[in-house]
Formats: sequence, C-alpha cells, structure tokens
Amino acid sequence: MLLIAIFITLLIVLLFIKFIEPLIQLRNVPSVRPWYPLVGNVFLFLGKTGEQLFVMMNSVFARHDRLFLLWFGIRPVVGVCHPDLIRKVLTSGTCLEKPFFYRFSRTDQGLWAAKTSLWRHQRKALNATFSPAVLKNFVPIFEAFSKQLVQDLSQHDGRPIDLLPITLACTLRMIGNTTMGVDASDESDIVKFVSNMDKITEIVSKRFLSVRLHSEQIYRMTPSYKREIEMRQECSDYTMKILDKRKQKTNSEQPALHKVFIDQLLEESETGRPFSDTEIVQNVYTMLTAGSETTGRSVAYACLILAVFPDIQKKVYTEIIGKCSDCTQPLTIDTLAELTYLDAFLKECHRLYPVAPYIARESTDSLELDGVTFPKGSVFVFNFFVLHRNDAIWGPESDRFHPERFLDERYPERSTFGYLPFSAGQRNCIGQRYATISLKVMLVHLVRSYKIETPLRYEDLRFKFGMMLELSSECLVLFKKREPL
Repeated sequence: MLLIAIFITLLIVLLFIKFIEPLIQLRNVPSVRPWYPLVGNVFLFLGKTGEQLFVMMNSVFARHDRLFLLWFGIRPVVGVCHPDLIRKVLTSGTCLEKPFFYRFSRTDQGLWAAKTSLWRHQRKALNATFSPAVLKNFVPIFEAFSKQLVQDLSQHDGRPIDLLPITLACTLRMIGNTTMGVDASDESDIVKFVSNMDKITEIVSKRFLSVRLHSEQIYRMTPSYKREIEMRQECSDYTMKILDKRKQKTNSEQPALHKVFIDQLLEESETGRPFSDTEIVQNVYTMLTAGSETTGRSVAYACLILAVFPDIQKKVYTEIIGKCSDCTQPLTIDTLAELTYLDAFLKECHRLYPVAPYIARESTDSLELDGVTFPKGSVFVFNFFVLHRNDAIWGPESDRFHPERFLDERYPERSTFGYLPFSAGQRNCIGQRYATISLKVMLVHLVRSYKIETPLRYEDLRFKFGMMLELSSECLVLFKKREPL
C-alpha cells in the first residue's frame, strides 16, 4: 500500500509540474475562459452539437487579435490570429511538423500527415506530377468528366437535390483518372467510398475535441473505433483495387510523356529512395480522399452560392458565354485564364467558405512570437474561416459575398497571409493548381448548361465543426436546362 501511495503521489507531482510549467512560460498569453485547473477548457466542448462547436471555435478566434491559448486538459494549443504571426509560423523551418492529432487520420506515411523528414522526400519526388505541363494535359479529362456531370444532372429535371454526394463522386472519378491513370470502379464502390469518407471525417473531428479519446488505448475501447476501422478497411479495399488496376495497366502500356502521380510512387524517386508499400497505399488513399473531398465540396458550394445570388450567377454566365460560347471547342489553359470574373468568384468562394478551415503545426524548436518564447513541441492552430472574415483585412463588409473585391488593385496587399485557402509556406497544398483548373472547367460546363437555383437563403447557410467545411443541412440545389444559344 505504501508503494502505491508513493507512486500516486509521484504521479500527481509530475502532472502538477507538467501543468504548472506552461502556465509560467506562457503567462503573458491570454487563455480562453472559462478555464479550470487540470481540465483546461474542456467544458467549452461538452454537450454541444457540431453546429454549436463550429460557432464556438469561430467566436474564440474572432475575440483575439493576435495570440491566445486553448487548453486541452494540461496541454495548451496556441491560436494564431494575426497575418504577421501566421506568416512567421508557416514560413518557419521549425514549424513544418504536423501535431499529434493529425495521426488520427492514420495516414502518417503519406503527404498529409507524415513526419517532416519523410514528407520532404515525398514532396520533392511528387511535385513534378502537378507541374503546369502535366495539368495542361489534364484539361480534356476534366472536360470529359464535367460533361458527364452535366448529363447526370439532367435526370433530376429541375428538382432540388443534395448536390454534394454527386460532385464528390464526380471528383473521385476525376482524381482516379488523372492522378491514378485508371477509370474508377463501379458506381456502388464509388458511393460507398464517398459515404465512408464523410463518416470517418466526422469521427476523427469528434475525437479531436475529446481529450480522453486522444489516448489510443482509451479510444480503442469505444464503438467509434470499431466503426472507424470497419469503414477504413472498406476504403483501403477500394484503394487497393485502384492501385491494382494501375499496376496492371502499367505493365501493358508504353511509357507516358508525363508521369502521373501513381507512376512516381511506383517507380524509384529522383533521390534514389523508393517509396515503401505503406507509403504508396497511404498516398494513393490521401490523394483519392483529400483530392475528391476538397474539389467536390468546392464545386458544390460554388453552385450553391451561384444559386443564392442570381445577379452574380448572371455575371459569371455572361462572361462564360462571351469567352466559351462554342460548346464544340475544347477549353484550354489560355481560355480559362481569360475568365477573370469566374476567377474572382472562385476566390471569393474560397475566402468565405474555405473547405479546409483549420490547420495546425508543431514546432521542433523554440519560436518567438510577440515577445513570448514558445518551447519546442508547441502546437499552433489557425482558423482560416475567421481569418478570411477579418474586418481589418477585408473591410467593414468582410461577411459580404463580393467577387469584385478580387478585381480591386488593393487585393495583393490584403492577401499576404490574410487569404490562405490552400495554406502557405513549404507545406502548402500540393494540388492547389489542380483544384483551381478543374473547378473552372466544371463550372464552365455547369453554368453554360444550367440555370442554378436553390430553396436556401444566404442566411440559412450553417456549418458544423469538422476537418472539412461541412454544411449542417443538405446542399440543396436545382438545375434548370438553359435554352440553346
């Protein structure tokens, strides 16, 4: 009994030291309230719906101009709000690491969540697969899938539909073809994969906000773990099916002029180090999920915004018809570059509705911000949904949807680390140009073919907390066939 008492006493002392140390080191940084010893801000998260959590997280960031501390038990997380401080963190060579909760994705051997040393090798090897020359060759493929999407929507005959599952399935096929070099599997596989992606994202997001579930041992005892693993296995089976298809195709075709993403994974990289089997599978899974999720959500939300604002939709349509009225003529990179209002519209969509609203970094060395030295292992969190609505950057009408702001000559100075839909720094999104081009192609075909409407109003748009920006309701949109020109 004495030994047990000594052990418990030592444990309490160690926990106290671990708790009190950051309190002393970071005493000049404001903490979110209410705050309680040992449990921190945990009561902020208890009993709230996904929508309430989203509002709460945004209000916390909006109340602070520069830095604040959010405590997950005895572990502080640093909220970074000001563009100058965001720049300092995201461009620092000591802040390339992803924090512990990224491992909840179970893709720590892939680009998205890998340790810095592994990520550097992978990023260097894979950058060329998203070069301008490669993306130029993808435009006809983007067009083919966009035309199929237009055809698929015709069967709904002007009835309101939840657009998101349809666009996610379309972008999943698109990603499979362009980056994996294969046609997607049958429709049931695609529907299942898309559904599982959404459910896994929701489970992982809830785990992040539950301090006790940060422990893998405790999490494994929950029903959520069992559901997650079952769905991940189904996603893994689909990933392996895509990978096997590509391997079979590679063995029977001539070398391509430009290697697509999967080719580079399957061959030895320029550094002379081949990708391991685990790295290959996780990067294929990451590309299928992240690529389809981001682009699929972006195009669905863009259509919803066009429907909410018919005057903006008219401007987008007028520009498209003026530049791309001939449906028989293929789109080109040069033609897409001429669509300046469409480009401004998409930038405004990314500003107000960034599909990846939160990111985080962990320091591998001490970092000084605003006179405070944050120790090695500090976790920094950024909220782009709030950053993009900062009145100090975007003016008193920062909540207003106004594409013309991106045609303003003052835009470049505003956008310096105040506009980060694809993150920034060395570890930014590898597929941002891919996403931009594919989105433009899809919207050209959709707006040219349909007048888009919705029963929803702008003020009805509500979101819930998650890794991706997710509407609380269905993305209800209806498509009415336009009369031929």
